[in-house]
Order: sequence, then C-alpha cells, then structure tokens
Amino acid sequence: MSGLKPRSMHLAPLGAIAVWLAPSLLFAGPVLHFDQTLGGTGRNLNQSVGWEFNVRELLTVTHLSWFDQDKNGLSTAHEVGLWNPSGELIAQAQVLSGSASALDGIWRLVDIPDLVLGVADGYVIGGTNSSSSSDRLVVGLFPIDLDLRVEHVETRFSDFGTVLVLPNMNNSATSAVGFYGPGFNVEPIPEPQTVTLLLLGVAVLLPRRR
Repeated sequence: MSGLKPRSMHLAPLGAIAVWLAPSLLFAGPVLHFDQTLGGTGRNLNQSVGWEFNVRELLTVTHLSWFDQDKNGLSTAHEVGLWNPSGELIAQAQVLSGSASALDGIWRLVDIPDLVLGVADGYVIGGTNSSSSSDRLVVGLFPIDLDLRVEHVETRFSDFGTVLVLPNMNNSATSAVGFYGPGFNVEPIPEPQTVTLLLLGVAVLLPRRR
C-alpha cells in the first residue's frame, strides 16, 4: 500500500487545466477594434447610424456598446439596437451618459441576454446619435480589425429622428466604412481540443461514487 500514489496527485494537473482555461472561454470581447486616431469625424445629427455585417460562423452576442474615444464618459445616452437580416430588432440596450456604463477598451457597454446569431448576410448594428452630442462619431476609417467570424458590409444611417430605428440607408461615398458609433461584444468559441480538455478537467473534479 505504501508504494501506491494517492489518486489526487494524478488528477490535479487536469483539474488545473480546467481552472486555467475557464476564464478564456467565458471572456467576451469587442467585435471591432481600430486605431482611434485615424479616420474622420461624422456630424452629430438626430438620426440612427451604424453598419451592416454578415456572420460567417455561429457567434454569441453578449453586450451592446458605444464608442468612447477619450474613455472619460459619454456626453449623451445612446440607444443601441441589433437587427437580423429580415429587419427585425432582436436586441436593444441603452448605453448611459457619463461613465455609468462599463468601459471595455474604447467601448462603453451594456450587458444583454446572450443572443446567438446564425450564419447569414445582412445583420445591422445601429444606435441613436444626437445633435446635442459631443461624442466622436468615427467615419471614413478603413481597414478595421474585425472578428474573423464577422464580415463588414457597409455604412448605414436613417432619416432624421430621435427614436431608434433601423438604419436602412447607405451612401456610396462611405459604403466601405461605417459609423462607429455602435458596436457589440461577442463570446469566443473555443477550439474543439480546448473544449475536450476543459470537459476532462471538470470531469475529474467531480466526486466519484465508491
């Protein structure tokens, strides 16, 4: 009996793998990154603005957001919405003025119930701009660093109005860029081998019946 090693000495490394991997699997990050010193600045008008995109792999949206260039708070609140290819509003949240909404990099964000987007063309992310806003609306910026599961399509904007509506118009002069503005966070999908390791780690942590 003295020559047998305790079972826990063999299981501990796998358990450690599960604990180490879990944060990376649960972390959600902005779908869009760019150099905020580049690009132009759009006019702050009473209208909904944003951009169209296609989804190339299944993904989960966890937050809606608005760009905060100086990371010191927004001058106004912004309603942000996400529309499916049929033009149906499938998620909506208000990013608050000031620093009331959480900051993730250059984005002020609001948690929403996890929303799975299927592979399809023609999703739109948009939000309310305002003539009273002094928040920078980036335009004329390309290329951008975008999540590989998402394909940028074009700029979107609406007629004038203060209520959030689908930004259903585009401008050929800016069709390759978009207004940012609105954004969203996604949850990464782990590699298959990572999932296997995680499940193994969790399994060995569960108590065994005698």
